[in-house]
Amino acid sequence: MKVKIKIIPEKIEESVLFLAHRMTPFIQNLVQLIENNPSSHLFIRKAGEQRERKLDYSSILYLEYVERKIFIYTQNDVYEIPGPLYKLEHSMPKYFVRISKSAIVNVYMITEFESGLNGNITAQLTNKEKLIVSRRYVRALKEHLQQLD
Repeated sequence: MKVKIKIIPEKIEESVLFLAHRMTPFIQNLVQLIENNPSSHLFIRKAGEQRERKLDYSSILYLEYVERKIFIYTQNDVYEIPGPLYKLEHSMPKYFVRISKSAIVNVYMITEFESGLNGNITAQLTNKEKLIVSRRYVRALKEHLQQLD
């Protein structure tokens, strides 16, 4: 079996294509291994529920730390997990960046920026929600966005 790897920019979602004569148990195992990669998702519970669900990082808009809990916002739902934000921050993909002491955003969910008079900027997300990027984190966000190009 021949293997080819093509390096792509980080702003493009990674994918795998198998060209096979037939589906084999080996290929099925590889598919399960790829789809269930622990670095591509979290197991968390929806706010107010006890059942845990698998949530892909790519569906997360932003995370916010409030009252010793991390709230995770997606297009339609809010999830929560206990603990400090910094512990989760280091295990997340590179397209997440801290924008304030209590918030981390998925840079692919940002649609536009607006400068503020005090050095802060406002980031508008795909769901039209606006987040404040504190001036302390503006430079890091800009550098992060340039690296993703």
